[in-house]
Amino acid sequence: MRILQLHVNYVEYEPIKKEIAEAEECEKKKYKLEDALLLLTCVEKNDNESVCQKAVDDAKDFMSKMKINKLLIYPFAHLSSDVAKPDDALKIVKKMEDYAKASGISTYRAPFGWNKALSLSVKGHPLAEQSRMYTAESVKVKEKTETIKKEYLILTEDGSLYRPGEYKFKKGEE
Repeated sequence: MRILQLHVNYVEYEPIKKEIAEAEECEKKKYKLEDALLLLTCVEKNDNESVCQKAVDDAKDFMSKMKINKLLIYPFAHLSSDVAKPDDALKIVKKMEDYAKASGISTYRAPFGWNKALSLSVKGHPLAEQSRMYTAESVKVKEKTETIKKEYLILTEDGSLYRPGEYKFKKGEE
């Protein structure tokens, strides 16, 4: 998954015409959000639920730092040449939306499969524009590193290991 993440003063879009057979039904009208996080989102082959959850978790972290709670997920296939099939991409985008809403984020999603007119104004701070890339492999690696169990032991001079509650300190070792 590739995402162009933009912290916007406003974003406005209007569905113009269905571009593909799998396009969703939607109302042809202008939609506008102010002070929001815009995710121009390209779903790639092999993207899965873990990938979309990681993308939403990262967006949520960013949003809490910026003190905003509006998110627009905007399907945008133009960020990759390895895009998922339309049916698969739509499922992933919908899962992103559901996961974001379940996380307490005020979430909006532009319709999938449409040509849309798009206007926006990006905020001018250093973190306002970010490119993100997620793969199933990178998310798995991250998940594995987060499950490391910590264990504290005492190693004596003779090479013996003791749990802290089991070791009897000698005079002067404390």
